[in-house]
Amino acid sequence: RVMAAHVEHIPGQLRKQIQAAIAVHRYAHAIFLADKLISFSNGAAEDAFLLANAYFLSRQYKRCMHVLKYYRLVKHQYPSSHRQRPSSLVARGRIEHVYLAARCLQECDEWQECLDLLGEGEDAYYVTGKDGSREASQPGIVLYFNDDGVGQYKALVYFLRGHCMEMLDHKVGAVYCYQAALKADPWHTEALERLIEGRLMDSEQEREFIGSLQFQGTDQWVGLLYRCKAHMQSFCREMDGKQEMQVLADHYRLKTNLYLKLLQAQREFNLHNFRKAITITVRMIHEEDPYSDECLVLHICLLVELHEKTELYSLANTLVETRPDTVISWFCVGCYYYALGNFEKAGKFFGKATNMDMRFVPAWIAYGHTYSNVEESDQAMAAYRNAIRLHPGSHLGQLFMGMEHIHSGNLPLALEFITKSQHIC
Repeated sequence: RVMAAHVEHIPGQLRKQIQAAIAVHRYAHAIFLADKLISFSNGAAEDAFLLANAYFLSRQYKRCMHVLKYYRLVKHQYPSSHRQRPSSLVARGRIEHVYLAARCLQECDEWQECLDLLGEGEDAYYVTGKDGSREASQPGIVLYFNDDGVGQYKALVYFLRGHCMEMLDHKVGAVYCYQAALKADPWHTEALERLIEGRLMDSEQEREFIGSLQFQGTDQWVGLLYRCKAHMQSFCREMDGKQEMQVLADHYRLKTNLYLKLLQAQREFNLHNFRKAITITVRMIHEEDPYSDECLVLHICLLVELHEKTELYSLANTLVETRPDTVISWFCVGCYYYALGNFEKAGKFFGKATNMDMRFVPAWIAYGHTYSNVEESDQAMAAYRNAIRLHPGSHLGQLFMGMEHIHSGNLPLALEFITKSQHIC
């Protein structure tokens, strides 16, 4: 009897130890404990989820997915909807289980499978209420929420659906889902970053949407930061975003915040104040945040604009030595050769960058410039078209297409593209 009573207490102790292990990033230990816990609890769903979560945190996404399916937290079956692929997963179970499965598919770049799991239609996947009594409208897609988790998971699912759609080049659907995520949770900063960094909307649409978000009381600073971000992504006028940045720096004491500093550098770059911008990025690159990809790209562009060939050479060498597997390193090498006027070598490295990451728009723009400089108009326009496809809300691709048509003497088409660029900006 004493032994039986002791065994009954083991699952509770193991759950505490697993959470403690995860808190200090001992994921292998958490996996070891969770594997034993499932045996003690006869495969209880909550314990299987602990094991799956530990696998996810240790980046073992296939094993995480297997646990979710094996213990039927997410069912694998043939859906009745003809729009889904015959082998796709069907979401039946608690939302946290389905969401973890979708995150695994996202990390494995299985975008269509992830979207099949979460569905595509408007609000067809949400069952509110503790008993989950209301069925979703699309066969096979049922996600159950506790009352307290509706808003949180609704935003998470919308964001993940938007990311899938963006990666599958469904730009309109991606915009809708990212906006829906922000409406459900205005603090969902990842959705805002994708909308703005991905240039999925033009400047006017960005500002109108951000203005529609509701921030209460002490949250007002978040809205100011969002507006600054939107202003800095376009070629702003002298006063655009200036007041918001001043309030954030002085009233909210964010003057030393690196995110705000980067926005300030972007603002100066857009206003062609390159020397002012580079004084900010130099300090960030060398002292405050040397691994910020966003700052590195801006800093490289500034070095090109200022013809700082020696600095470009030094930075390119450093990046290739320390981060040879990142697209930014080879983009920097290409920029160095571009600054030298060696367009053949520049094109080689910009091509390498686009092969490493087909969605890295700065490399496509630079690739287009390289071809333009050697009078290869067709290849230049092909590169600019890729930039337009990836960033439909950016005016740059349209502008450079117009300039290329000027070079080739096609003035009517040039005017059309430049007018589009002006409208977007």
